[in-house]
Amino acid sequence: MRDVIPIHNSDQEAFLSCRRRWDLTSILRQAYRPVDMPRPLKFGICMHQGYEVLHDPRWWLLDLEFVLVMAKSEFVEAMKAVRDQYLMLSGREALDEEHQIEYDECMILGKNMLDVYADYMIQNEDRSNWHPLGVEEEWEVPLGFSVEGVEVVFRFRTDLRMADRDGFQWLWDHKTTARMSESTAFLERDPQMGKYLWGLKKLGYPVIGAIYNEQYKGYPDLPAVLKVTRLGRSLSTSKSQDTTYALMMRAIQEHNEDPAMYEEYLEWLKATDGAKQFVRRTMIRRNEHQLKMQHQTLQDITVEMLNNPTIYPSPTKFKCDFCMVPDVCQQMEDGSDWEWTLKNRYHQVKDHYGHAV
Repeated sequence: MRDVIPIHNSDQEAFLSCRRRWDLTSILRQAYRPVDMPRPLKFGICMHQGYEVLHDPRWWLLDLEFVLVMAKSEFVEAMKAVRDQYLMLSGREALDEEHQIEYDECMILGKNMLDVYADYMIQNEDRSNWHPLGVEEEWEVPLGFSVEGVEVVFRFRTDLRMADRDGFQWLWDHKTTARMSESTAFLERDPQMGKYLWGLKKLGYPVIGAIYNEQYKGYPDLPAVLKVTRLGRSLSTSKSQDTTYALMMRAIQEHNEDPAMYEEYLEWLKATDGAKQFVRRTMIRRNEHQLKMQHQTLQDITVEMLNNPTIYPSPTKFKCDFCMVPDVCQQMEDGSDWEWTLKNRYHQVKDHYGHAV
C-alpha cells in the first residue's frame, strides 16, 4: 500500500471530543486499544455482520428465511471471534462468570434482533423497493494537499449502498441503540454521513442522500400472563410491555380467549406497533451546498489535526462513560503509573478498527 496520511471520520470525532483520548487511540498518534473492547462497540460490530448478510447483493433474491439463518450464523461467528481475541490478548483460557453472562445475553439479544429486523424487511417490502449495490465498501478520496510530501486522503467505510425503485443511490447507516432519540433533527447536520456522501460524489457516484437504519437493542415478547384474571382477561394490557399486535393475537389464541375482550389494546398495538419502535428509518437528502460545507469542515479539522495540536482532556459524564482509556486518563490526572497501565492493559494496533489505513 502506498505511503499516505489517512484521515478517518472517527478520528476527527475523537479529536473534537477529547484530544487526550484522540492522542492515545488514533491510528495517527499512539494507536492504543483496550484488550477488552467496550460492550456497545463489540456488539455493534457483530450486528453489522448480520446486517451485511441480509443486504448482500449476492443473496438478495434468495429466500429471506434462508438468508436470515446465514445472518444469524455470521453474527454468532463474529461474537465468537471477539471472545477468542479477548481471551488471546488477555492470556485467559475462558471468560469469567460476569463476562460469560454478558456474552450469553448478547448472543440471545442479537439473534432475536435479527428476527425482528427480517420481519421489518418483509413488512416494508424491502426486496421490491430497494436493490443493494454494495455492503461494507471501503473508499479513499484525495483531499488535495500533502504534508512533508506525503499525500493526505480521506478514508471511510460505508455500511450499505442501495438503489431505490427509481434508480437513485442512497447510503444506509446501521445503528443499534439502547434508546431511540425523540428527535431526528441532528441527522440533517450529521457530519459522518455528510462527509461520506461528499466523498462518493467526488468519486462520481450519484448518491442523493442517507438513510439512517436504527434498531432498538431489544425485542418484543409475548404479553405477560396475569396472576389473577381481571375483567375476564388473563393477559396483561400494559402499554409499557414490549409486545406487538401479532404476538398479542398469538397469546390470545393460545389461551383460548376472545379477542373482543382486548379490542382497545389491540387497536393501540396496531396503531403504534407497541410501546417501542424496534426499527426506525430516517431518510435525509443533502444538497450540493451542504456537501460543499461538509468538505470544508473536513479540510479544516484535518489541518488542525496535522498541525501539532495541543493535547488536553475534555471530560464530561457522557464522553467518559464511553471512553476507551478512562483509567489511563484518570491516572494521568492523579499521578499514578499510567504508563504501566498502557503497557499491560492495552495493545497498539496497526489498523483502524479492522479497516485499511
